Amino acid sequence: MSQYDFWRQKYLVKHAAQKVIGAAPGLYRLQERFKQLTGRWQQPASPQWIEQHARDTVDHLVQAQIAPPNYVVEQGTGWHGLDAVIFYLSGSERIDTYDVRPWLREQLVRGVCRCVELIAPIVASWPGVDVTLLDERVRRAREAARLPLRELLESMNIRYCVTSTMQRGDVPSGSADLFYSNSVLQRFEAGELTDLLAESRRFLAPDGSSFHRIDCKDFHSITDPRIPELYYLSFSDATWRLLTSKYLNGQNRLRLPHFLQMFDAAGFAAETPWHVLTQENLSYVRASLADHVELGEMDAEAAAISRFDILASPREAACITGERRARCA
Repeated sequence: MSQYDFWRQKYLVKHAAQKVIGAAPGLYRLQERFKQLTGRWQQPASPQWIEQHARDTVDHLVQAQIAPPNYVVEQGTGWHGLDAVIFYLSGSERIDTYDVRPWLREQLVRGVCRCVELIAPIVASWPGVDVTLLDERVRRAREAARLPLRELLESMNIRYCVTSTMQRGDVPSGSADLFYSNSVLQRFEAGELTDLLAESRRFLAPDGSSFHRIDCKDFHSITDPRIPELYYLSFSDATWRLLTSKYLNGQNRLRLPHFLQMFDAAGFAAETPWHVLTQENLSYVRASLADHVELGEMDAEAAAISRFDILASPREAACITGERRARCA
């Protein structure tokens, strides 16, 4: 057996194991117990990681010309809730953050609150942030680190919700200034994403923004450098459905043009203010397109983009501010 064949079989075995685990009853409890035993579940992020993540988040928001929002709806809180804390520090009065599973961990959020002094100068560089208010919120966040999770979040205007449905009925129509996600939308099945975008169109204010950072790399390439970033495109759609579980290793494989089409269908004008395209990924996609990947007649360069931001606004508002929203229909 060649080294490539062995590596490919290992990849398939890993996916198959995750598929079985993902279908097991009590998946979340099993995963939590495993991480407790290995010491990973309550391991706070390093101050360096928190600072770098905050800088990356704020840089992308500034590049997209997003003003500090008063009311944010976030999809995908994650373990640390770091982006929600960033929005609080920036001046947001209401932050509704949603997870499809209860990933948020008290100890990890506390770790973020203890590092707010590192985050504060980064948030202060965001045009429109009130630095006087920022200083006050840094103090409050530090004090909140001693509170139980529920009180900690409430003290920072953060409402944490766990629901598998894409409906956000508790968000008033036309009220949110920003709908935001960070490396989340690539995890949803296409039907779920369609429902979520339609719901976000309902609750977003007419002059609001929808901003999403999307990472379309093969998840396993993050931990195994031998795996090409777009390796999952070498499988047919039918095979990929057999390999993945929406509850553990789900990844929809949608490409940038697919996302833009879905935003358009939901009533948004969308653009891509930032993206990553490498020659390696472009060569890989061209080989895949010539093989059996079901990408239709999509442009190879568009299909090869592995990471990108999407900035969208309700189409009627985009028509008014067409200079900033180039894709107005």
